[in-house]
This record gives sequence, structure tokens and C-alpha cells, in this order.
Amino acid sequence: MKKAFITLALTTSMGVSLAQASDEWAVGTSASTLGLGLEITKPINNQFNMRFGINKYADTLSREIDQVNYDANISLQTVAFNTDWHPFTGGFTHGLRLTGGFMINNNEITGTASPADNLTFTIGDTDYSHLADVNVNSKIGFKKIAPYLGFGYDKVSKHNRGLSLTADFGVLFQGTPEIDTPTVSGADSNLIQQADLDREVLKIEEDLEDFKIWPVISIGLNYQF
Repeated sequence: MKKAFITLALTTSMGVSLAQASDEWAVGTSASTLGLGLEITKPINNQFNMRFGINKYADTLSREIDQVNYDANISLQTVAFNTDWHPFTGGFTHGLRLTGGFMINNNEITGTASPADNLTFTIGDTDYSHLADVNVNSKIGFKKIAPYLGFGYDKVSKHNRGLSLTADFGVLFQGTPEIDTPTVSGADSNLIQQADLDREVLKIEEDLEDFKIWPVISIGLNYQF
């Protein structure tokens, strides 16, 4: 009888612990300038939460500018590890938060530029003309570990439950874009000088300086169990 009572007490205790633990997790979805996202939030206490999230987006773009065809594949993929601080303790303002953390940043853009046959175009400091079937291929990447700072709103906290709105506004410090050395393909690709490609990379990196800080705007829904 004593053994059965102890077993019942332990089972009840485990059930209560699991029920309490389930109250302290939230899952959410979002749409943002980083793509579509999924995240898990763990309240630490009434003012601090830990968040883990994954964001992903992919698209292709094709444009013709001055008789040059540009084809780009955009791949946004980040894994976020953030800590939220809710400085206010009551009412609507309790949802306001400050966020700091970092993201594993796998964002990249791959592209190909294909000038029309017999078009005169410039690579580096050299003008090329009367070339047929030339494709310049390159890839743009970013710093793999990127700090994040922002502010936002959510209602996730200890002992709360149900559906709620979440929003984020911040910046991802992803650094100056890194351009891989371009490769050239096509029948006349051997006429393109590598030194001109290297100079062109430096010019493009200067043009992309503004992208070292990526704005993050996100809105979504959380459900706390």
C-alpha cells in the first residue's frame, strides 16, 4: 500500500511538472524582411525570454538593362538566437521589449550577367566589344555570424497562454557584402582578363556598402501553451 501511494504521488508530481512546463513555451510564425519564419520562445521569468528562430526566403529575378541580361537567385536563410528584455511589468506596456542576440547568416545572391552579342561593355577599366556568348557569373555572401539589435512587442511570459501578436523592428549587422571572384563562361570567355574582373569586384563592393546593415521588420503570431 505504501509503495502504491509513493508511485501515485510521483506520477501526480510528474504530471503537474509537465503541465507547468507546457505553460512556459510559445511557438510562432512570422513574415519579415528576412523571409517566412518559425520560432520558439522560452520565458525565463516575468521580464526575460529566450527565442530561437529560423527564417527563409527564395526568389529569382531577371532584368535587361542596357542590352545586358541579368539573372539573379536570391536565397535568404538565417537562424536566430535572441534574448528579450521586457522592462515594464504591467498592463499593455509589459509586452514592449528590447532584443539582443545574433544570427547564423546564410543569406546569399548568385547571379549571371550576359551582354548581347556585339555589344560594347566595360569590365574593370577595359571596354570589350564584338564578343559572342559571354556570361559573367558571381556570388555575393555576408558575414556568417551577424549581431542583431532591435525592439518589439509580444505577450509571452510565465503562466500566460493563448494566441497573441508579435512584432520586431531592428537591424542585422551582417557586414560589407563579400563577392566571390567572378567566373566567365561562353565561347569568348578567354578574352576577358582576370585583372579586370578583380577591379570590377572592388567597384561592386563599394556600391554595396549600404547593405552591411540589414533592416529587420517582422510581424507574426505566437501561441503559448
